[in-house]
Amino acid sequence: MALTLKGASTQLCFDGETGALTGFTSLLTGWDFLGAGHSLSFELSVPREDFPGNTVQGSANRPKSINAQSDYIEIIWDKLTDETGEVLDIEFRARVTFTAEGAVFGGRLTNRSEYVIEHVAYPCFGRLERPAGSEELDMMVSAYSGMWKTPLYPTFATMSGYWSSLYPLKYNGSPESPYMLIQACGEGMYFGRHDACPDYRLAYFSYLVPEVRDSHTFRYDRATAPSGERPYVKLGAYHLVFLGQGSEKELSCVSAEPYIGTWQNGLEHFSAWAARALPAPVIPQWAKELHSWCQLQMSSYGYGVRYRYAELPAIGRELIKHGVKAIQITGWTKGGMDGELPCHDTDPRLGTHDEFRQAITELEEMGIRVVLYCKFVFADMRTRRFSEEYVKYASRDVYGLVHSFGGYPYDRPAMISGMNAHRLAIMCMNDARWRKACLEQLKTILSLGASGLLFDETFSHCACEYCFDASHGHPVPAYSFVGDIALAREMRQLCEDMGRGDFLLGGEALPALYRPFYGLSYFRFMGNDMPDYRYIDPEYPMLCTAKALEDRSPLNFCLMYRTLISYEPHHFKGRIADFPLLLEYGTRIDALRSRYIDRLWHVRMIPTGGYAPEKSGICASLMVSVKSGLKTLVLVNVTEEEICVSPPHTGSWTVATPEDSEERARDALIRIPPLSAAVLFEPRASRQE
Repeated sequence: MALTLKGASTQLCFDGETGALTGFTSLLTGWDFLGAGHSLSFELSVPREDFPGNTVQGSANRPKSINAQSDYIEIIWDKLTDETGEVLDIEFRARVTFTAEGAVFGGRLTNRSEYVIEHVAYPCFGRLERPAGSEELDMMVSAYSGMWKTPLYPTFATMSGYWSSLYPLKYNGSPESPYMLIQACGEGMYFGRHDACPDYRLAYFSYLVPEVRDSHTFRYDRATAPSGERPYVKLGAYHLVFLGQGSEKELSCVSAEPYIGTWQNGLEHFSAWAARALPAPVIPQWAKELHSWCQLQMSSYGYGVRYRYAELPAIGRELIKHGVKAIQITGWTKGGMDGELPCHDTDPRLGTHDEFRQAITELEEMGIRVVLYCKFVFADMRTRRFSEEYVKYASRDVYGLVHSFGGYPYDRPAMISGMNAHRLAIMCMNDARWRKACLEQLKTILSLGASGLLFDETFSHCACEYCFDASHGHPVPAYSFVGDIALAREMRQLCEDMGRGDFLLGGEALPALYRPFYGLSYFRFMGNDMPDYRYIDPEYPMLCTAKALEDRSPLNFCLMYRTLISYEPHHFKGRIADFPLLLEYGTRIDALRSRYIDRLWHVRMIPTGGYAPEKSGICASLMVSVKSGLKTLVLVNVTEEEICVSPPHTGSWTVATPEDSEERARDALIRIPPLSAAVLFEPRASRQE
């Protein structure tokens, strides 16, 4: 017996006897996301000492009850049988509801057994199918500098070492990526964890069953398995709950919704939820305005001193000369950059605390905003302070060992080879004692009079996201995200308490769930042309590095996606004028944006739709003025050769370029020089009509 639920854009089908999900259809296009056979309901991981891989498979357990109504279904499984045949006192209640957010999959897990439940996978999709006529299927998730795309069809390269799993697999997690898109040609499926305060990791795992045809090409589209059927992809949302005996857990809801268009359209589902659910960040006015930055490293623990505090005013005068209005100072702390973490005292080799404070005062009086680099997630394991105190606050794994990694090497070949870098412990952000130690360091930073800080590696726990130390006073295990946000809130409160409510708290490559607690996100350009964050937070301050001799690629990216420029010659160890061509092109871009500020800065990004030319070597972005509603199309030539292009629907639009900012009527073919850009403006007459 089939049970069918129908929403505004999705139809779901369940097996009335097993509770398995047998159908998932887009009512927008008719795409049957699930193929026939291999239907799944849920999976639990219940490790045993003699069988760590033990699971409970929903397919091996009949539901206790199924309650299906017109807009929801509730399925209850109880007294579950695992792979060994033992009946476990575990109950799983699954509930699927249709809301404005699409099909919402939720559940509650109750564990009365003697075992720990590591994960529950729900929802599970047994066999993914492509839409008719689509030759590709991709998974897209949020990553460091934008969305990352990996193929699900016709290739499937495993993300883990082949020795680590039975089948090739791909995975991603939240809160780094609270959403995932399955993108086909002209349409896709959106999956979002709509939980503003998650207390465990959720990861989407996809598996190719049984294998690719060839381990070099990773293709499987023409393969046939020994069973006689084609290899297929299965997908599940894995809730890593680590639920102990006598505990119960309400799962974060996973919303699933089809969409028409590209990844830009798919993100609209998360954007709508985020606008309702996430708080607004505290952003100083100056950080919202169009301006440029420079980053400067004063010292590193691998090299030593490059600049002294007394040299900063002269450096500031150079910045003023070139129109740069903010400086991020790294390596200002004792021991050099990352030298004695978490210590943020001034370094006597560079000068005194008062000299640094005076230099910052002079820079601020010139009109240069000073932002100080800091790092609070690690502790240097070499120091006496660590061995005597901080080791007690370190994050520990399930075996009781301190989480740590090899640290950050600087300058010297031996250090870069990993021979003598400072090993760092990963600290437990859920330990209130560690957060208190971080706040003491923040007091030092606030005392220097800068305009803000940039918290490097804000959420980087090196894949050690759970702490199992029961002495820390937190649930075991504790999810790092919870402590990360607690520290962010406490830092903001300390700023308020010390009369610095306007102090900028910046972070590095902040995911969507972190941005409400910080006022700016800094990241390094990784060649990504899918900046999902800009479509979700259209006016949130973003800062991107530009460091090469000309570095037009990141500079053009900043133009396309309303991003501030951070000049970093010689990998932020040089002076602002060291690479004149870099500075010249960046200055031209900011001059263009300043001249047309309502069209290139006070804007929100919209899907490019039919405006982007289908031309190899051209990247495009489309934005709309929040003031006039007029569209602006930015085209970037990412090649080393001139490209001529005629974008559709823009025949009457005007054009300007970084090299010639005068707005002119466009030619039939627009010539874009190598690694340059053209900006097309929708005429005002089109809105008056």
